[in-house]
Amino acid sequence: MIITAGMRTDIPAFYSEWFLNRIREGYVLVRNPYRPEAVTRYELNLDAVDALVFCTKNPTPMLPYLQELHHQRRHRGLQQLPPLMQILLCQSRQGSSVS
Repeated sequence: MIITAGMRTDIPAFYSEWFLNRIREGYVLVRNPYRPEAVTRYELNLDAVDALVFCTKNPTPMLPYLQELHHQRRHRGLQQLPPLMQILLCQSRQGSSVS
């Protein structure tokens, strides 16, 4: 599974600490925006997640956590790109730049 963080809300910019806490706990609960009573649990452990992709216009709040994310993933060789490269890739596709 590929986790894309930041498509509905800019998680890297506004909820970086919350996201890392979810990674540490190993799961996240996601409410369906069209059926608020429907909540799905997604496992965030190494067996379930193949890659993390961050899309943001402001990666600065996520930068202190990138080393931890990288260490959690590289032991299994699941990421093709380091987290910072993933941020830059998404930004280039959205037409924004890192300042």
